[in-house]
Amino acid sequence: MARPSLAYGSYGVATVSHAAGEGIRFAAGIELTHDPYGGAGPAVLAVTADQVECCIVPVAVANPQRSRCMILAVASPQRFPLVPDPPTLTEAGLPVVADFWIGLLAAPGTPPAIAESLDAAVVAVLGGDFAETLRTNGFSPLGDGPVRFAAYWAEEPIRWRKVVREAWITIEG
Repeated sequence: MARPSLAYGSYGVATVSHAAGEGIRFAAGIELTHDPYGGAGPAVLAVTADQVECCIVPVAVANPQRSRCMILAVASPQRFPLVPDPPTLTEAGLPVVADFWIGLLAAPGTPPAIAESLDAAVVAVLGGDFAETLRTNGFSPLGDGPVRFAAYWAEEPIRWRKVVREAWITIEG
């Protein structure tokens, strides 16, 4: 018996949203057709208009539409504080983690003292009211420090390389 092909919306070609959808396709062993939209909002609206069966978008974009669509799972390593009920993809049986992150970057060769000073400023900001602003907008403030973030930054291309190659994801679409 043939499995049905489902369409998923992303917020664009060659985005984390696109790669996450392909990662889900490979992990689940199902047919998923990528339908890129010009942003996360239009992808959510495509779900509510029955143009696609699901979409992969940031929680902050999907959460306001919860009366019109259901958040099935989150792609973070842990459940998301803004919406604690949906399981992670891993908990749902799909070992896919697709964090949408923002990092503070400095030029190569930046002296360690300057990197540490920038990190101290970030930690101070994340310790204040701004951390709550981030949380209510769908972000998980970490403040991991320059050494840990550099290691994470180096691992990201390795983690995504297989999915990008197997799904033939290119910037041109």
